Amino acid sequence: MIHKGKNVPCEGCRERKKKCSSGQPCERCKRLGIECQYLKPATPPDLNYVDMVNNHELKANVDKLEHLIKYMEEEMRQLQQSSHCNRASPTYSSLHPLIAKRELSSGSIPIESSDCSIWSVSTIDSPSTITTTTPPLHPTELTAVKKRKPQNQYYPQSTITTNWKLKLGPHGLCIETNILSYDDLMHQIQAFAFAKTLNEEPITPLFKQPSNSTHPTIPRYALNSPMRRAHFRAIKQCITLNEQHSVQEASSSSPSLSLTLSLKNEKNDVNASWNSDHDRGVPSSILHFKQQNSQHITLKLIDIFFSCQFYQNMCLHRNTFYSLFVDQDDPEASPVVCALTAAILTMHCHHILEIIPYSQQINAHSYFISRAKYLLSNVFDELTLEPYLTYLFMALYYIKLQRPRDAIRYFEQCIRIRHLLVDEYMPKKGYSDHTGEQELFKRSHKVLFMIARQVEFLHNRRGIIVRSMEHKRQTIPPLVNELKQYVKPEDCLPTSFPDEDARVSRVIKQDGCSDRIYHVLTKFLAFTRYSQDPVPLPMLVKTEAALNEYYFKDLPPEFRLALNIFEDNLSDEEFRRRLADDDNSDAASITLAIRYYQAVISIHEPFVPTLPPEYNLNSTAKDTPGTLPILSMDEDHSASEKHEEHERAMHTLRAFEICYRSSIILVRLLEYMIVTLDICTDSLMPCLLTAWDTHVRNACLGLTDPEKAQKHVPTQVVKVSREYVLRCVAIVRKGYHYNAADKGLWEHYQSVESELLNAMFVTRPYSAQYWDSLGPTNTR
Repeated sequence: MIHKGKNVPCEGCRERKKKCSSGQPCERCKRLGIECQYLKPATPPDLNYVDMVNNHELKANVDKLEHLIKYMEEEMRQLQQSSHCNRASPTYSSLHPLIAKRELSSGSIPIESSDCSIWSVSTIDSPSTITTTTPPLHPTELTAVKKRKPQNQYYPQSTITTNWKLKLGPHGLCIETNILSYDDLMHQIQAFAFAKTLNEEPITPLFKQPSNSTHPTIPRYALNSPMRRAHFRAIKQCITLNEQHSVQEASSSSPSLSLTLSLKNEKNDVNASWNSDHDRGVPSSILHFKQQNSQHITLKLIDIFFSCQFYQNMCLHRNTFYSLFVDQDDPEASPVVCALTAAILTMHCHHILEIIPYSQQINAHSYFISRAKYLLSNVFDELTLEPYLTYLFMALYYIKLQRPRDAIRYFEQCIRIRHLLVDEYMPKKGYSDHTGEQELFKRSHKVLFMIARQVEFLHNRRGIIVRSMEHKRQTIPPLVNELKQYVKPEDCLPTSFPDEDARVSRVIKQDGCSDRIYHVLTKFLAFTRYSQDPVPLPMLVKTEAALNEYYFKDLPPEFRLALNIFEDNLSDEEFRRRLADDDNSDAASITLAIRYYQAVISIHEPFVPTLPPEYNLNSTAKDTPGTLPILSMDEDHSASEKHEEHERAMHTLRAFEICYRSSIILVRLLEYMIVTLDICTDSLMPCLLTAWDTHVRNACLGLTDPEKAQKHVPTQVVKVSREYVLRCVAIVRKGYHYNAADKGLWEHYQSVESELLNAMFVTRPYSAQYWDSLGPTNTR
């Protein structure tokens, strides 16, 4: 007879003690229209991970106790030095405060010796408080003690305890000594003091010294970052191509308007000069754009900036900006508006396509930047916000076009004007009330730091370090540190104004939270990125603890997403449903979650082991002139590097699991931002590349059969990672938009896409678009 298994009732039927049909939903819950839920079986703990945590805690306790013992020995030595015979006899106050407190509380009386050659301290205790294994000195014996002369036989070396032991007992760590009372401790101190006065040989320490005085370290591997390094090399290629193109433009066209003092005489009739003399040096394509309704386009672009990019870069006060610089009848009359419009057209925002198609954007931003330069020639010597912001947005325009030299030139001019305006426009410390112009000036500093960080990135002073640029990187001064000498970031934090909606206030708080997450990682990243040394265990523990404490405790609750969103083994539909149902779910909270999980990966990725070379996809691009090596072995990885897996399995297993899980969550969050919320994610591109590197490593693209990777990567992880590699490709397709200077970057990701699809035998049509200013427009 075959016995059927026992049905597991749902929670509703179990609480009401009703028979359950065990369906999903069961018949009773379906009939009543209530939610049918089942208790999930508890996941058994990972014994290896539990042992690892216990071992870490035990080692930390031992290290703490050893340092405590070392501190106690140092206190002993200080007591010995204070009792030197050449000094005056010690008084009661010269004893350690803890000893003095103990004597006062026990009702004992200190007695001093009049003989300066030796001092002895005894106590007269009440009979009820005497509990000792050594006979106490009675008052009648004190005279004899004073008359004794210092001889080695009085306190021989053998009386000094040297066999104290630190043992691990059934109830934890303990110290075994032969001191059973307070008097025993006092006699032991006297013995040390007597030995010191006789200038004997150094006394053996009471405790065994720690075997290693330095902190324990964790071996680390070469950082797995092929996608990030290839992205940086593609940007460097863009810079090279743009420099060549700018040289060609300078040689073929008339010189651009200079920003020198000689332009002071050209202030008469700006618009007439622009329509006549300046047109002769402007390309015909730009003049064709000028003949269109460019003023209407300008207002639309400004509105898009304040509805999209503004919330990623909180750098202006909208109402003040419109009142000072935007003329609804003639918005192009202000150089600030023209410079900002040109910068907007380079910000990788897909909402711009609703106004200007790809084929016209190169002519559009060339027109606006040319007009901004011309209008600037009429106000460049005025100490107002207008020339300051014009130089600022022109520097932003050129850094977005991958032209750091031109950007630095305008950036330096902007800094000079800023120093002259700071006394007038920077709000005073301690005053909460300030004008809109002061708030506009204060927020503009975010653009200054944004440009400085981007310049440092292009010089390889930020992000993943490329060893081939080590010498050049060290010769370039850190621009951000120089800027902080004049501008303190904490003095430039934006303040929400009453005329701004709740969304602005939320984004302002989000910016501050993102900075806090970055500051938690600063020291750790500086050590792991610039050094190949093993990582100190306390540094890893403290950094991870500080990050988790800030995100899960200090971060305002309205910016934290529910933890059930990030449970393991959720389907994509369930993940999106839970994220959409969360009351705190919006662009700000999701952005902070993305920053947090990128930080988690950055902490643990140095401990993820390097895979054998045959597991990686060897790119054929190395043999093709003029192309970039995409997914081949990292240039910073040594081919002869070998690792002892059995010594690092405890740390690498945890690092592997954390990076794998965090990368999946990060990709899902980015997909939700792009597909559901329709938000531009250019600023989050480094987060995507961090997760992409993890998935490329775990995909083992060099192996056709995922089963062959079982020795280093579980088969299920290989299959899931290959799926997420393709999802990263889809994010770049939909979420990243190229500007006129990104031809080399566009070609790079076309090669990456082709290489990944071929490795996994998948064919998909290209959808990433780019427009070429030097030739016909590429749409496919």
